[in-house]
Amino acid sequence: MIRGLDAISVVLAVISTTSYIRAEITLLEYKANVRPDQAMPAWTHRSGQATESLDQGRWMVNNPDRFSRMARLPSVKDHFEQQVHELTFQWSSNAKDTFGADGLSVVFNGRRLRLFPLKQKDGISLLVTGIQKGCTPNEPACLVTLPNQLKFDAEHMNRFRVCWTTNQSNNYDFKIWINEISMGVLPGEQVAGRTRFLGFEARAGDHVLDNIKWSILKQGTPCPAPETRHAIQQLIKGHRQLFLDRAIVASVQRLKQVVHQPHKYSGNPVIRANQTPWQTFRAQLYGTVLYFPREKKFKMWYLSGARFPWEDPVTKDGRWVCPNFQFTAYAESTDGLNWELPVLGLVEYNGSRHNNICKLATECAEGVAVVYDPDDRDRSRRYKAFYWEHAVRYHDSPVKDINGMSVSFSSDGKNWTEHLDNPVIKQSSDTGQQALWDPSHKVFRVLGRFGAEGRRIGMSESKDFISWTPPRQVFSADDQDGPGVQVYGMGTTLYEGLFIGLPWMFHQNTTEKRDVELAVSRDSLNWSRVAERQVFIPNGKAGEWDAGIIFTASQPLQQVGDKVLIFYSGVQENHGYNALAHTQPGEPDYDKSDNRFHWCRNHSSGWFCFHGCRTPGRLPFNTSIYLAEKSNTAR
Repeated sequence: MIRGLDAISVVLAVISTTSYIRAEITLLEYKANVRPDQAMPAWTHRSGQATESLDQGRWMVNNPDRFSRMARLPSVKDHFEQQVHELTFQWSSNAKDTFGADGLSVVFNGRRLRLFPLKQKDGISLLVTGIQKGCTPNEPACLVTLPNQLKFDAEHMNRFRVCWTTNQSNNYDFKIWINEISMGVLPGEQVAGRTRFLGFEARAGDHVLDNIKWSILKQGTPCPAPETRHAIQQLIKGHRQLFLDRAIVASVQRLKQVVHQPHKYSGNPVIRANQTPWQTFRAQLYGTVLYFPREKKFKMWYLSGARFPWEDPVTKDGRWVCPNFQFTAYAESTDGLNWELPVLGLVEYNGSRHNNICKLATECAEGVAVVYDPDDRDRSRRYKAFYWEHAVRYHDSPVKDINGMSVSFSSDGKNWTEHLDNPVIKQSSDTGQQALWDPSHKVFRVLGRFGAEGRRIGMSESKDFISWTPPRQVFSADDQDGPGVQVYGMGTTLYEGLFIGLPWMFHQNTTEKRDVELAVSRDSLNWSRVAERQVFIPNGKAGEWDAGIIFTASQPLQQVGDKVLIFYSGVQENHGYNALAHTQPGEPDYDKSDNRFHWCRNHSSGWFCFHGCRTPGRLPFNTSIYLAEKSNTAR
């Protein structure tokens, strides 16, 4: 698909399996005889405020307000199995609730333990640990069972000891003692990243910490890094190595990783806005394209916007809906280049069923990610859709009160049945969603902005496409991307055993454009950027259809023979474009400017006034669907 390196000698490192023992290695030791920010390593201030002081060699934290510090340890290349760690510390706390704070957390190469002692109003002390749902006393799974012989008082200076022994699968437990009495084991959590750090976060109460020490007691047996083990496993299974990361590369000298950009199809756009009355506003790939080899057919689900917000409203199955109500449209193609919009006859649009609109969701469905599951014994569930559904109150139109991530099922991908207990994730995601089946772990994975706190990417997983794990953030922009850069979404495909990500990089407050880069992951949690963040799909030249904004389909890479077809949407103008601001007196749209702002003021309570209400002047304009091609011969 992509030649990551023009020329390279690949050497697999031979790793000794001989175990050996060293004396105790101290990674971190803090006795509170200096301020935390002056310790070695320093506890960096991360967020919030608190009154901090040193009192008789103890670190005092009073009146915290979303306060956190972190002591980050240097990353290491070497990985070990049966490596024994010990963390000891003293801590007293009169906090009555965590309020979602992490307490004291230890993170080592993708595994985390969180602890928080609490003194409740009734005087009973609790010990709370973190799970994916959080670190809170309101969740029974967070409560640590304390033995009867332990007279635990959170306000006393208790001695904590935590031990863990690493393993290759990174699923080890944490053994814990308080005041030399064993509490048993806690499972900990899997988290993104390979960093090592200690963190302290509190939002209430007064805290005293002292004698914090993290030691390695035994070096253990060297083993390959998780990425290298995965690469070797994929090679054994017959998957090609794409060299998007350096998992099996021992060394690189005088070579530079280069991204070879795909070729944009000369006949773009393949589906365009204004092609039908129900996609005048947009034909947008907040949707999915899948290739079905047995049928030798491409199938596409895309977002169809009927009207600009200030134009006349439309009807769906006889009821008035917001003018730019989003429909899910369906298209088919035998070559991916020429597309048919078949008449489905399922949804009445402005009094007619002569359209290609799917019967999907009662209300607005955005970012429809479709998975085809041929192994599902229930044929009515073989097509699975994951999307953001939200209600829009418009005039007296009845609506289903919903705002969250929902799922539907279908036997043909056209006529869908909604899950009765939608939403399945009670969070929103105003972007294109991603859904795919991970055969290695036998789970479905979905990615979007739900649970990611802004323009970042969160991930959740499920075995049945109904019950989903709490979302966790897995991908975001950082300082290397430059000021104002955010991740608007990320097309994701499982290809040759790798999760290939095409992040949509939004350059806010600079160009206001969105282009596409390339990222890779071997577990969907830990992502790395390819070729020093070179642009993979660039914006077109000024005046071209994709000059301003680009975003890709769900599962955007579709392999056919020796080519990979990449489907994306493009917008001529940038994210800050205001269509009406460019009209002149005497032009038909000039008088609509005042009407638009009047419309916005009167409808700003609805979720789906879209950008026209929530950010006046920021309107996607004439979104159409495009194709790029990439050779599939490079190894």
